[in-house]
Amino acid sequence: MFFYKKKTTQSKTNSDQQKMWEQKFKEGQAKLTEAEAQNQKLKNDIEKMEAKFDGKVEQLEKNLEELQKNQKELMTEHNELKAKVDQIEQQEQQKHQQEDSSKTQTNDGLPSAKLGFNVWASRFPSTQYGKYRNPNNASHFSKSQNDQKEILENSSELEKQKKVLLNFRQNSWDEKACHEDLEISGDNSLTVYRKRTNLDSFRSVLAKHPFSLDYDEDSSGIFYFEITVLNRGLYGSAFFGFAKPSASLKELHNYSGTYGFESDGWVWINKSAKGPNAECSYGNGDTVGIGLNSATRQIIFTKNGLRLDSSDLFIPQTFAGGPVFFPFVSLWESGDKIEANFGPNFKFDLTTF
Repeated sequence: MFFYKKKTTQSKTNSDQQKMWEQKFKEGQAKLTEAEAQNQKLKNDIEKMEAKFDGKVEQLEKNLEELQKNQKELMTEHNELKAKVDQIEQQEQQKHQQEDSSKTQTNDGLPSAKLGFNVWASRFPSTQYGKYRNPNNASHFSKSQNDQKEILENSSELEKQKKVLLNFRQNSWDEKACHEDLEISGDNSLTVYRKRTNLDSFRSVLAKHPFSLDYDEDSSGIFYFEITVLNRGLYGSAFFGFAKPSASLKELHNYSGTYGFESDGWVWINKSAKGPNAECSYGNGDTVGIGLNSATRQIIFTKNGLRLDSSDLFIPQTFAGGPVFFPFVSLWESGDKIEANFGPNFKFDLTTF
């Protein structure tokens, strides 16, 4: 009987130890599970941070690439304008040299009037000198004056061309100011396409670079651009012109400061409509343009290189302070498509403006 009790006590001790180890195993397993969960959470956090970091790096790389592209475009534009200005200044210098030459020497071969009489007489025999000695014989002076007048006119024309050239910079449509129903394409982002949607209504896009009215006549200029209609649907419509930066990317007709030219012949001037005029309508294949002379504040419209009647269209003086305007285009129907030309080579001759 004593032996039985001893065995029973030992069995109880083994059972308690087994339970203790099982409890420790469960606790260890729970800690392991918790550690694995924490490890997985850390992995997820690391993946999120890596994804966020990669996204920022990718965005920074895109921004850097865009900045480099813009810098390259600006350098190209600067070099082109500098070359054109240098060419015009060189032509002006040549004209001025010819003008100075015509003042000191006639086309008949007379020497400079600064030479002394003896030098002049020694170069020309008396028979030749007698030809010019008569003050009534002024044909050569008349010819010289005509040459000087022609030189001055040419110089004035060069100044006019120079002013026109200096007011045009490389422009394009701005994807950041483009309605989602429009698509910009082309190497220079000049083509706009109205994507297919269930709703036909005007959708608009603004150009990247605006212009501002300048009241200084010495630095005033002409601002002009053209669009060519590549495709206009049966019920399609295009509307383009100048708009304020606060304008909507939908319909711009009823916004203050919008000046535009619609394909069905309507002309919109600061929320006021004129028309329709069949002469002002345009469609597939037509090239139309809008321009503003900041010195006179007059607006013009052109069609296929010809100026339309817009003698009574002016931006009012109430826009004091030189407001900023953006070139824009609006397309109505799915499939409508245009291509812009921001210069300086247009169908319309700007020197006539």
